[in-house]
Amino acid sequence: MKTMTVATLALALATNAASATGYVQVASFSDINFDSSANDALVTGTVVGDDGYFLIKGGDGQRLVKIADLGGAKTGSNFATNFTSLGDVSQDAAGILESFGSTLYLNDIANDAIYTFSTTGPNETAASEFLKEADGDAYAVITPTNSSGPPTTWNPLFGSVDPTDGSYVVYDSNTDSVARITSGSASLVLRDAGATPSLTTVIGDDIPAGLTVTDNGLLVFGDPTGGATEEIVIFDPSKPNDPVKTITEADILPVSTGTDVGFTNTGFFFAPDGRVYFYQNGTVDSIMSFDPDDDDPASTLELVIAEAALDAGPANSSFVSSLTWYNGNIAWIQTLSAGGQVAGLYAIPEPTTLALLGLGGLVMLRRRAA
Repeated sequence: MKTMTVATLALALATNAASATGYVQVASFSDINFDSSANDALVTGTVVGDDGYFLIKGGDGQRLVKIADLGGAKTGSNFATNFTSLGDVSQDAAGILESFGSTLYLNDIANDAIYTFSTTGPNETAASEFLKEADGDAYAVITPTNSSGPPTTWNPLFGSVDPTDGSYVVYDSNTDSVARITSGSASLVLRDAGATPSLTTVIGDDIPAGLTVTDNGLLVFGDPTGGATEEIVIFDPSKPNDPVKTITEADILPVSTGTDVGFTNTGFFFAPDGRVYFYQNGTVDSIMSFDPDDDDPASTLELVIAEAALDAGPANSSFVSSLTWYNGNIAWIQTLSAGGQVAGLYAIPEPTTLALLGLGGLVMLRRRAA
């Protein structure tokens, strides 16, 4: 009779733990709402190193909180509470909180603004306008090249930080344009339907669903129409006349095991491992990933976690609000709390954690045997 070695048994137990759990809770909403205030809604969040930053809102208004040492003490503090000069950051509209170095970017479509916060130095917690509708200097750049004439308003529906330079690439739903924003100025990446190149010529439609920017400057869009079906479009702004790369619904369905594909405005994320992760919420919810630099990105599609594992895990939900990165792996914010769903920060555990789970189980087995 063959006997299992310690390593083999630990690996087997870790594999079982991975298949049974799939992911772990990094911070509960109780951790995030650390002082039990009337802020009873989690809006968005991101992770910087081992610290989490979260926007919460409720009876006490809105505030950004910092949870230091996510892997340990989870020490909470109010990071920024005064949004008076910036207007009311909307619970329903503030969709994305991202980071670049020591700067946080908050996209608030209710007030047509993008805000920045420094996480270090003397200006820590001090909010500033990165770009707001009233800042006409940005439109001085946009207007001459946009075929529809001077925009009187803009609506930064969603965007993403460029990991190479910290600029903010945003989709403006009022002019159906994609602009690259730096402090106090903007330049157009894709113009409206009356110009070339435009969103229509690139993705076949002027309304994308989700956007992320890679470290090679590629723009990755979710296209909710894709002609007859949904698809993912990968566009290189440095080669605007080259054919785009696409991942079609027909590519995604065999991997997701669903019968329909859907994308969300906050569901795309370029990760430090060089892959793009996305949440697809068609008939079957899941988190998937692919290599945007591959000549055939569809061939690199991987299912990261399926709906059944999401539902069976600690969030008790397959809903994913936005994606982030924690401890070398994909993580996400789950904002819903109704019907038994548990809002918080969740992550796929690293292999070392799973191995420790397995070794823990091995120790228990040995104790029982003794």
